[in-house]
Amino acid sequence: MTILDTARTRIQRIASPLVTPRHDDLPPSSDGTVVSLAWYLRRRGWTMLDGACPTRADFCYPGGFQGAPAIDDRRLPIADLNVQDLECTLSRHGDHWTATFTSCGAVIGCDRHRSNRATIGAHGIVFAAVLDDMERHARRVKPRDIAHCLHFGACGRDDASGHPAARPQEAPDEPATPHTVVPRYRTGHELDITYVNFDHGGADGDQSTVYAMDNLVELLGADGRTPDAGIIGEGNFWRFFGGKGIGQAQHALNTAFRDRSYVIRPGCLPNKWGDLGPALLYDANLVHVHTWDSGDEPGFVERNANRALLSLRDLPDQKFYLFGFHGHPDGDQRLHDVKPFRPYGAQAKLPTMVLGDWFGHPSGPLFEPPVYAEHFDELWQYEPRMLFPDGIPVPGDHPFDTRALDYLCGRWRRGRRDWRRAWLTRKPGGRVGGVGFSHMAELSGDYTPTNFPAPNGRPPTQIDAAVFNPRAAVMLVPGSVLIHEPAQRVNSHKRISFRLAFPAGTEGAE
Repeated sequence: MTILDTARTRIQRIASPLVTPRHDDLPPSSDGTVVSLAWYLRRRGWTMLDGACPTRADFCYPGGFQGAPAIDDRRLPIADLNVQDLECTLSRHGDHWTATFTSCGAVIGCDRHRSNRATIGAHGIVFAAVLDDMERHARRVKPRDIAHCLHFGACGRDDASGHPAARPQEAPDEPATPHTVVPRYRTGHELDITYVNFDHGGADGDQSTVYAMDNLVELLGADGRTPDAGIIGEGNFWRFFGGKGIGQAQHALNTAFRDRSYVIRPGCLPNKWGDLGPALLYDANLVHVHTWDSGDEPGFVERNANRALLSLRDLPDQKFYLFGFHGHPDGDQRLHDVKPFRPYGAQAKLPTMVLGDWFGHPSGPLFEPPVYAEHFDELWQYEPRMLFPDGIPVPGDHPFDTRALDYLCGRWRRGRRDWRRAWLTRKPGGRVGGVGFSHMAELSGDYTPTNFPAPNGRPPTQIDAAVFNPRAAVMLVPGSVLIHEPAQRVNSHKRISFRLAFPAGTEGAE
């Protein structure tokens, strides 16, 4: 044996205990339930979040971000800060257990700081080694670095992978929804966007093609603020008879507003449940339409319905997505129809906004009227707005059906007392979950209803709105959201407007 062999043997003898997990550090063999693995993770300092199901459990590692925030219930403030704690979901598949990790980091940000997901088998040395790496990484994440990445843009401007979703990823199960957004761009160019649900598209009935467009001109010219682009809801049969409705709407608008060159392109309702879909409106002098998925073109994919890829003509490389949407009266169908927007949420690469009549509102005290039931004579009149047990309308006090917008923006969790200091502290309410969109009202602080009190007593609510993914939310110009109050009522819905700011030249983020 040479001197080198002797040295290598002695080094291995010393280093092996340091790099090889001891037997008592390895996960125990499974007994068919989550109990043994849960005991193992708790022994390592993890906290169980949900263990009601014997074949699935969720855990959180509280040692991330160097211990900040140092409170017992971290999840609500962590979500409000738009960051992600180290979490693990254990689930059984047949005879095997898998562990899905969500790493500690920012929900959106550069590759270095962004939270990612990984799934491995929950057994043996590999599982223990991955746990060691994940825990060590979480403890070393510096809150200051994460805050800098979140507020000043992706780190490393020359690194193309710094963009959120530069790598294909699913959105996290519970991404945080930003509700206090500070625009990060210097204003160079602004685009005025609008949405209005135009009753029957100007037709004299829901099955008619006899149009009058005077009210559309009045709506889009309200407050002297004509839009650069937007969505018009309820383009009833506008594409029929050679595009008769489109032609009349374009003629009326371009005659009234001589400085504009409006173009209208019809869309479709989700799942093709009627030719009453939203239509894209844009000023061709200012806006370039790269693509528009109307529902009729060859190769159409349902999940891309009413999707416009737009840019300013002067800034063709700064593209964004604009969707039109119209909610179905059935709450289950509404929830189904919004799920295709998931890839455009927290992890999306391009700014994305969805404009529509949602046929409802999100959860939360500032959106909800006192109660619907007391305002109605008949149960069927408020049935689409309520979430009934088993979907069957029955008398009683029931929650509002807010699932569609809650899926996008997160469910409202009410404020509650801090049990340790109940007489001093109250934890604020906030949104938890969703796929990363923010609601227009919460970004602007304007919760004005967009419809009117109904003759049967239905209270007005904000059912017409826009939702923004994080990249679009930072482009929203503060104070630009306007819900137009008509001098006289000419439509059953009010028009909404807002402005987007684009970077000036190549200055980028401030």
